[in-house]
Amino acid sequence: MRFYTRLIGVLLLAALLVPGLASRAQSVTQVTIDGSSVVQSIVKQAADEFTAKNPGTTFNIQISGTDGGFDKFCAGSLDINMATKGISDAQASACAAKGITYVETLLGYDAAVLVVARDAKPVCLATDEVAKLLGPGGTAFTNWQQIQTAIGDAAIGKIYAGQGARAANLILSLIPGGTLRTDLQTVKDGAEAISKVTFEATAVAIASYTEFQNAQAEQKAVKALQIKVQNTCTDATDINLELARYPAAQPLYLYSAAASLDKQGVTDFLKYVIGDGKKSIGGQGFITANDTIFTRNLSYLTARQSGRTFSRIQAVNLPADTAGSILIGGAPEAQPLLKAVAGGFNPRYSKITVNTQTFGDEAGFKKLCANGLDLLANSRAATDAEATACKAANVNLTSVTLGASATVIVASAKNTFAPCLTLDQVGKLFGAASSGTVKKWSDVDAKFPATDLLIVAPIGGSAALDLLLLKAVKGTAPLPRYDVVESDDPLYRAAGVANVEGGITYMTYAEFKKANNANARAVQIDAGKGCIAPEDKTILDASYALSRPYTLQLNQSAFTRAEVKAFVWYLLSDDGLTVLSGQSDWVGLDKEGFTKARDVVLDLFNKAPAPAVATGTPSGTGTPSGAPTPNFGLNPLVPTPTVAK
Repeated sequence: MRFYTRLIGVLLLAALLVPGLASRAQSVTQVTIDGSSVVQSIVKQAADEFTAKNPGTTFNIQISGTDGGFDKFCAGSLDINMATKGISDAQASACAAKGITYVETLLGYDAAVLVVARDAKPVCLATDEVAKLLGPGGTAFTNWQQIQTAIGDAAIGKIYAGQGARAANLILSLIPGGTLRTDLQTVKDGAEAISKVTFEATAVAIASYTEFQNAQAEQKAVKALQIKVQNTCTDATDINLELARYPAAQPLYLYSAAASLDKQGVTDFLKYVIGDGKKSIGGQGFITANDTIFTRNLSYLTARQSGRTFSRIQAVNLPADTAGSILIGGAPEAQPLLKAVAGGFNPRYSKITVNTQTFGDEAGFKKLCANGLDLLANSRAATDAEATACKAANVNLTSVTLGASATVIVASAKNTFAPCLTLDQVGKLFGAASSGTVKKWSDVDAKFPATDLLIVAPIGGSAALDLLLLKAVKGTAPLPRYDVVESDDPLYRAAGVANVEGGITYMTYAEFKKANNANARAVQIDAGKGCIAPEDKTILDASYALSRPYTLQLNQSAFTRAEVKAFVWYLLSDDGLTVLSGQSDWVGLDKEGFTKARDVVLDLFNKAPAPAVATGTPSGTGTPSGAPTPNFGLNPLVPTPTVAK
């Protein structure tokens, strides 16, 4: 017994002498959170649930408002700030001055609506009419005709609002002075306010968008008034909230200090909010962001992608009925990508027509530098003459890398005599002049054996063929040979040549990777600098000869037009990137460059003159002399193209 007593004493003494030994096994980390009271209700519930499962993490949650929270956050005293608006330029600068980077998480939205009887005459109110109806002077108006002449004679009854301040505060944001009319009738919540409207045909209810959705699900005979923004009547729909079009709404953000993500519990808590804790958002009457946004939340958090990943996207909130016409030029290989992006864009702006036309590089730059195109997808940089023409027309460009395409020559693994081909040999294999004459490998080059050729090719033309002919066959209009076995199925072509020693075909790099046939191999190409195999790296740096880089040139002169701003902003968004990634057979889409371009393009939008009335043709106003020419990939105004990630 004396031995055990002495042992316990030694352990206790060690615990006193060695700092932290006694508490290490049960150390507790505190996560400091401050900011918006609106977002706090979500975070508090999630934190309580998280702590119950993770007792090693506690939370100190305070409320200083969005701006007060940012003051503390950018001073370095918080792990997380809760916000109902995106970080401002001044706040971002304050964070940068302290070396604080952050990850932005979008949880959802809060929105308020004005609810009237389904048969009521009002349909849409401008923001000044909302202020007239609900501001302090609203008590003087008893008829809708006094608010909006076009509504006509219709009585205005009682105005109801729930006791919770959220919906009323969002409406207050539309009223100068921020004060509601004094005769407002307060009831339990927005749901009860809506119920009053079902019994009082002239009444108006202030409610949350979620409460209105619930009323619709219950088939109550009510409707939500639209609010006019820039002459456009806007509903409080999910897509309008996502694009920040509806004015009586606010986003719900968490800003996490990147340095705090290494702190015990912080990253796990954020992942909990993004995952299981997401239910607390909708459960408290907010609109939960869609699954795509939550997938991005997790991706940004995992990658620790800092900056305004969501709030910058919401910064361009053009009305849904923005109209106009955009003209995009592009190489033939770029057309599928451009049309795919236009297809994703159209549901958001159905009144904007996106016209795509095919141009070669020379014709495309000529049109672009004459200010006749809004965007150009091209495969090379501008020549000195083209750069001079652009400068003379005051056309400044922003460039983003779309990637690079490549044609792969595929032969049988049994073919050991031609692991590498020169461009002349490739031209002799596939050019029209070889039809009927080049029948054996020895006809291609005397050093090859007299093995019969089996050439399998796609039916008609293809992007892979166009690139092959451009690079390997001499002449201004090179043509393919016609004595070939045809199939549009790259898997069939790969399998066909794999079984025949003299077999050979071509396909895109993406098709070759999908074919994944162990008995078919990619032929290396020697363009004078040695044999080079088609790989991501060699295609991107253009050392593989049968490759071609592509960039998208954005004409800054067109940024004066709302329809172009809408399209460019969609193109640079995560949704636009998703479309491009899903459609392209190319490699090297510069996602980082697209992301960086957002801040630069937004700055250019803000500096551009007021949007011109859409005419259906590109604008010729130009940007101010000396305006920057941002480049996110290829420099469009130097003669030698280089690809940068």
